[in-house]
Amino acid sequence: MSKHHFVPQLILKRFRSESGELFYFNLDQPEKPIISRNPGTIFYFRNLNTLADRTQTREQQFGEKLDTPFDALLKRIEMANEHASTISLTEGERALAACFLYYQWSRRPTIVEDLLSNGSMEALDDGEKEAIRVLSEGMGSCDPELAEFLHNVRAMSLVHMNPDVVKDIQNRGLCIVRNETGQPFIIGSKPISRHVGLLHSITGETKYEVDQMCFAVSSNLMLMIGPIDLDGRVLKIVNAAAVRTYNKGVALQSRMIAGPDRNDIIALSNLMLGK
Repeated sequence: MSKHHFVPQLILKRFRSESGELFYFNLDQPEKPIISRNPGTIFYFRNLNTLADRTQTREQQFGEKLDTPFDALLKRIEMANEHASTISLTEGERALAACFLYYQWSRRPTIVEDLLSNGSMEALDDGEKEAIRVLSEGMGSCDPELAEFLHNVRAMSLVHMNPDVVKDIQNRGLCIVRNETGQPFIIGSKPISRHVGLLHSITGETKYEVDQMCFAVSSNLMLMIGPIDLDGRVLKIVNAAAVRTYNKGVALQSRMIAGPDRNDIIALSNLMLGK
């Protein structure tokens, strides 16, 4: 059975420390020690995205059409001059980033439970809503054939791209945020979270008060969705407390977290456990 990562390894690897450590906590396995893990051994489910005929998986499609190109885009952003105040993205790169963000939200393993529990179905198209209804009716079934069917419905339908949502993400604009605090971002099983606070221009002369959805793609780099007037801008976060607040938001909405600093993950695991 194949390991399918709902947070791609290309992202997980960017959260390792300089010595290559990546500390991991799983709320469903709280008894396990918080030790350094290989990115290939965490944030995955077996056959999570296998298609009905078993000849190809969503995982393969993600790898070929989404993850590999997005990795190349991140490398280009990372290699940009550290003093650059803007990054010029092509329309294709903007579309790629929007698709990646959309799928990063929708391919998490708890998407069915999350949508059913909070009733937030406005972002789904009619086919996705029907899939949710089918899954809702059969969630407690012990019938292996039905379980197999529901698995396939999830693999094919719940990660089906809603082009209107992707276009909306693309139209909001994309901002690059560098973390210059020394306090690393963490990654969670639900990694897209809201950042509220001040960001600074690269020169430090201008401050921006933001309240936007963000995705930390490494321990020191974050993509921010909008606002449109900051599209293509490179900003920086200089307040370590703001990074810790963002990390808490990611931890509290996730079942699993990982990061380069063991003490950070221990503290956040206690928060997740309600200690």
